[in-house]
Amino acid sequence: MALTFNGSSNTIGGLAAGGLPDACIQEADLAAGVNTIKEVDMWQITDNFGYTASNVTDLTANWVRSSTTATGSYQTFGTVGSAMSQSSGVFTFPSTGVWRIEFNLGVLATVSVGWFGGLIRATKDNSSYVNTTEAWSSVWDGSASVYESNYSTTLFDVTNTSTHKVKFAAQGVSDFIVYGDNANAVPYTWVVFTRLGDT
Repeated sequence: MALTFNGSSNTIGGLAAGGLPDACIQEADLAAGVNTIKEVDMWQITDNFGYTASNVTDLTANWVRSSTTATGSYQTFGTVGSAMSQSSGVFTFPSTGVWRIEFNLGVLATVSVGWFGGLIRATKDNSSYVNTTEAWSSVWDGSASVYESNYSTTLFDVTNTSTHKVKFAAQGVSDFIVYGDNANAVPYTWVVFTRLGDT
């Protein structure tokens, strides 16, 4: 089909899908409101933490940004845009927007654990936290040390970076160890933040 130009409606007809050459349209040429991912960040815990049964326990210590910690030869971490910041395990977003939050809880169990879970907890008033997601797993082999993990994700509409924050917690019916990274900085307990678009 030949190209057709309609001056009255400022449209072009007959253009095949994929018909524009690479780099023909730059991000600056896109209409306002077209979202692109401009911020992605990853953090991990660097040391083991002993969890005591039954309590919801916030993970407050040993958080580091993966891009500055992962020095092992197998690491290929990258980030996009501005970094998250954290204080005592409470994470602050660098900008407003709809964020996807991913949390992987790595666990070392030396006894059977009927259930354990990782919790993503958020606040919109910088004070009261609610569980936005809870992921649950179990370890039934108590004869030896068993490594296990669970993963959860949520979407958080951050309309104010001063009040909208997030933290992470563990809970379980038996004692276990929240597993930190190893000598090569491979992350076992980690979080990823991705800004998907405008709020």
